[in-house]
Amino acid sequence: MYIEASDAKTAQKARLISPSFPVSSLQLYILRFFYHMNGVTTGDLNIYIRYSEGRDGLLWTEIGHQGDMWNPSSLIFYADEDFQLILEAIRGYRQKSDIAIDDVFLSKTEYPLTCDLESYCSLLHQRTNTDDFNWKINTGSTATLLTGPNNDHTYLNTTGHYYYLAASARDDGLTARWFSPHFADINNDGIAVNFTFYYHMYGSGIGRLNVYFSTVDTEELVWTREGSQGNGWRYAEINTFTTQTHQFVIEGVANDFRGDIAIDDFCLDEYVPQEMTTNSGNEEMDTTVDTTFSQTKTVPSGEFVKVEDKLSPGISAVTIGGIIIGAVVLIVIAIALGVFLYKRRSKTSSAYLNEDRQVIVEGSTQVGPQQPVNINVYDNVAKFQSDSEQPSTTVTKSTTDVNENAGNDSHVTVLRDDSKA
Repeated sequence: MYIEASDAKTAQKARLISPSFPVSSLQLYILRFFYHMNGVTTGDLNIYIRYSEGRDGLLWTEIGHQGDMWNPSSLIFYADEDFQLILEAIRGYRQKSDIAIDDVFLSKTEYPLTCDLESYCSLLHQRTNTDDFNWKINTGSTATLLTGPNNDHTYLNTTGHYYYLAASARDDGLTARWFSPHFADINNDGIAVNFTFYYHMYGSGIGRLNVYFSTVDTEELVWTREGSQGNGWRYAEINTFTTQTHQFVIEGVANDFRGDIAIDDFCLDEYVPQEMTTNSGNEEMDTTVDTTFSQTKTVPSGEFVKVEDKLSPGISAVTIGGIIIGAVVLIVIAIALGVFLYKRRSKTSSAYLNEDRQVIVEGSTQVGPQQPVNINVYDNVAKFQSDSEQPSTTVTKSTTDVNENAGNDSHVTVLRDDSKA
């Protein structure tokens, strides 16, 4: 459906009004649609919510030329009473301002809204008129060596999917963008949104990964990473609290051919806004998680965005490989140490006294007939320990007779019994 600008005058409006949707309690909705706004003098496209009392509230707006293409969009909002939706197109100041809409779909939903890319993901949209090239979906490793992940984050294997920016040397400075749904505040109570995702930035040619807080008038950079961040998935979290209709924009900036940037496992949720610290400027905030980065940043409305970043709690294939290699190394070290200690250990065995009160060694192949040993005799059972490797036929015998004082230590001559070895 579209408006024909040649049949209207500047600033004239055309409206589509939906049936009334009954609401018995507070309910979260998501509105999905496509729009086409191609023309240098294109006007405005607005979406309103109308309550039963006739109150209208602006949920979403787009202004001007958006390229010769169908652009996807989605809008998330709460409603606590019966409502209607109004789609309004406003003609531009010349004829080249046709506006079209298609595939409008409204449904109930609930937080959290997740996207792991293992099925169709409706949370993120690409718009080709706002960047230079597109994110690609992939499994396993990327095509370029020494950059990109070896697996996805969801399953940590080569069958799981993720998005990645396939960089090349010619792409330096070019961008690829994802757009989240818009979040609309109907009652001006403020919208508290928690946005999390995982990212992978590994390689000598990594560029930048940015997240913007975007409204109809402005874009504010609220999170950024540049250069290689290590060969592993990392976790990022952004909390916003605002009364403005807004969305998140994820932007990858290419640098060099070893600069593949990947993202996976997106989640949009709500949180308690009282947890936000409404300070000004870039000041450190206390957090309950172990983060490598945490701060509050002022956004255009004067409200605040909290961002966090930490190592992914998941274990990547690279990490698992490192654990296996480390275990093998430890085993090899343990075996080598055991062999060393075995060769150096004290040589022990058992012995007994024969009828002639001689100490007979049982089962010992480690003590030669010329080795002096210390013999400890307890109740006619003797145990010995080698003291030296120097040849000698006897050791000093104590003044105490072995047989008469079996409970005391005595030093005696050892006769080896090889027949029991």
